[in-house]
Amino acid sequence: MAAIAEKVLPSVDEDMSEELKSKVKKYLRGEGADLKNLRDKKLKGQLAVKEELYGRSAKVAAKVEKWLMPSEGGYLEVDGIEKSWRIKQEAIAQEVGLLSAKNVYDIVLPDLGPYTLDFTPSGRFMAVAGRKGHLAVVDTKNLRLIKEFQVRETVRDVVFLHNELLFATAQKKYPYIYNMHGTELHCLKEHGAVSRLQFLKNHFLLASINKLGHLHYQDVTMGSMVANHRTSMGGRDVMRVNSFNGVVALGHSRSTSNHVEAYKP
Repeated sequence: MAAIAEKVLPSVDEDMSEELKSKVKKYLRGEGADLKNLRDKKLKGQLAVKEELYGRSAKVAAKVEKWLMPSEGGYLEVDGIEKSWRIKQEAIAQEVGLLSAKNVYDIVLPDLGPYTLDFTPSGRFMAVAGRKGHLAVVDTKNLRLIKEFQVRETVRDVVFLHNELLFATAQKKYPYIYNMHGTELHCLKEHGAVSRLQFLKNHFLLASINKLGHLHYQDVTMGSMVANHRTSMGGRDVMRVNSFNGVVALGHSRSTSNHVEAYKP
């Protein structure tokens, strides 16, 4: 009976080789060497061993891609006229797996808001700024509070600089630069009363727009003011930067003709 079962059921290696044949081709180093016409027996044996190692490494890489690398990224799909922004976080948490559901956190800060947030490029660290002066840096991987302090004045915006070690805040009169431990490093009085901040990571420039509509670019490495543009519509409500080319977009909703302006450094 055991012999009959072995004949009927294919081995695991045969099944896997058929399934991963297309993936193995991607990791092979071209066509194998033609060893039939090679007269040197020593060289022929060495090349045969290398070809066998190349084949084994290609199979291992194909199996790693199959079992460890995700085949498709997650996304949110809605039906018909349903709007994705109306789906609440509680509904998403009920549909995802257990490991993903454990990463859902609800942080309630009712007293010192409204809050504005910024994340490092890796997404691990989060800067939190409350309108009533509450500042904090959080490690989102384990939700560990790195530093929390109170500046006792209005904070309108917060942005990380190169990494989690430095961040800038738009406070009541001037923007300030702090390190991740809450130590004040610089007060940028040339910017004035800033409403929005953005950091151009490829240019090492801190961009700000103040209540009078002046757009400033300051080099954070040398500390010099690179440019100062006077916009046409006064203070701005929205400011975002294109991380690819460094173009800053300014939005204004108080005028009769709502529009967006784009500026380069």
